[in-house]
Amino acid sequence: MVRMTAGLDCMKQYFHIVALIALALTGILAAGCSSMPGGQSSALSGPVDANQSVKPAPAAQSQQAQRELPGVELTPDLLYDLMTAEIAGYRGRLDVSIKHYLTLAERTRDPRIIERATRIAVYARDDKSALQAARLWVEIEPQRHDARQMLATFLIKNGQTEAALVHLRFILSTAQDTEKSFYLVATLLGRGEDKVQALEVMRKLIAGAKDNAGALHAYSFLAEQAGKLEIARESIERALELKPHWINAIISYARILQRQNNTPKALSYLKGLLEDQPTDAPVRLIYARLLVDAKNLVAAREQFDVIAKQMPENADIVYTSGVLALQAEDLDSAEQYFTKLSRLGKRQMEANYYLGYIAESRNKFEQAIEWYSAVTHGESFIDARIRVATLLAKQNKLGEARDFLHTTQTRESSHIIRLYLVEGELLRNVNENAKALTVYEDGLVAYPDNSELLYAHSMAAEKLDMMDVMERDLRTIIKHEPDNAHALNALGYTLTDRTDRHQEALEFIKRAHDLRPQDAAILDSLGWVKYRLGKYKEAAKHLRRALELNNDAEIAAHLGEVLWVAGDAENAYKVLSQALESAPDDKNLLKVMEKFKK
Repeated sequence: MVRMTAGLDCMKQYFHIVALIALALTGILAAGCSSMPGGQSSALSGPVDANQSVKPAPAAQSQQAQRELPGVELTPDLLYDLMTAEIAGYRGRLDVSIKHYLTLAERTRDPRIIERATRIAVYARDDKSALQAARLWVEIEPQRHDARQMLATFLIKNGQTEAALVHLRFILSTAQDTEKSFYLVATLLGRGEDKVQALEVMRKLIAGAKDNAGALHAYSFLAEQAGKLEIARESIERALELKPHWINAIISYARILQRQNNTPKALSYLKGLLEDQPTDAPVRLIYARLLVDAKNLVAAREQFDVIAKQMPENADIVYTSGVLALQAEDLDSAEQYFTKLSRLGKRQMEANYYLGYIAESRNKFEQAIEWYSAVTHGESFIDARIRVATLLAKQNKLGEARDFLHTTQTRESSHIIRLYLVEGELLRNVNENAKALTVYEDGLVAYPDNSELLYAHSMAAEKLDMMDVMERDLRTIIKHEPDNAHALNALGYTLTDRTDRHQEALEFIKRAHDLRPQDAAILDSLGWVKYRLGKYKEAAKHLRRALELNNDAEIAAHLGEVLWVAGDAENAYKVLSQALESAPDDKNLLKVMEKFKK
């Protein structure tokens, strides 16, 4: 007991050192545990995310080392509260941590503890405690911008906008960079739910700064968030009069015009800037991206080609130029861009994938497989694995293709389902429908309610004349997804084509047609079932519309047969002959033509 008292007496005179060590302990704990129990990010790691706090302004940061710290006696009770708060936060009990930190803040009035109490309350979304702590923080450190930002945030959330204005005006009046500070304040205001109220607060703040481009830009930003696009446009135009080549304002102006459905004006404005300053790469980049949004890919590609020369080491520009070259089917240029991207060592997986695609497009299958196999992770990983398997199957290496799919490692359910579907499709392509059925069944064991697997299973079953299985699968999909037009159409068409249950089939097809009235496949089914019901005129009408939407050989065969049976042999022959020019070996067309001979 004597030793403990002596130890405490010794610690009292070094309270600040102990407090710093205790706070440093927080960082050690946070570094040792990247997340709180239950998946929470650690509240002990200091500043919270952008939606919850504001980074200190430079002036505030410079004050960090100049804090006046109170002389506080370190009692056992105080030390207990400090450690309890830290341990509670570490264990995810933020309510307990806040309670003890607020007690410590009031007792010690130490700005470091008050700041920590504020930030933990913000992290925990405890607005009441955050407001209480922020008030104390500003009282103790009135010059700290981040303290006033915190307090203003929660005053606004609490509906006390006039009180918040006092603190926001202080931030603006003492800021080293007023332009940045106006935008900082606008960002702060923009986090609130009431955007119109935020805009009104900002209007009051910029009342005496109508010739400050930063203030006008910030006001435009908030007006845009509030949906007041005309106000946003007028404000940003004034900002650009004051600062004509300010890239941030240029971006905002183009975006506002685009949102006002005035993309042509935005493009004309940017084009004019480039005519004055053709070497302005940032403006050209905005112009190029806006051309992409406007679907003017030819012009966009021209601009990206120029930018790629101006910024040859910019991986994003090289990548976009390559994609645009691919869209234009310029494989040579695309290959140059993606080869360069690969040499830059950036976006490597995407470069590998597209170089594989280019090789495949040139029928260089082995080279394509090599590139695709080099995609070892990233968004294109599964697509690349599937392309390898598909190319192996094209080379009559179906066994290798299946083995390759089986060795693909992924934990994503959507990816695993795709692998089952692809393997089944490769088998169905060579009429191995029984094996395909087994693959789909394996997939359904793991994912019994997946509509894609059920649909594929039903199609394989139909090829094997397992009509009961096919119907059961499709009805299961429809039961769970009554608006699944593909399943409704598939069941209706199969009942039309393979059974005499034509009236029942019509009901399914009509439901699909109501959902997707301009779908060529559904219109084909509707025409075919009308034909089976003897309504030739209606059948021909639907089939003609289907053929207009999709010049497909099977649709042409159906229309040709309907016209022939209806007695219009001349038009039937015309439809079939035209279709045969595009698909001379189509079995459906040849079958109907055979009927003509009879």
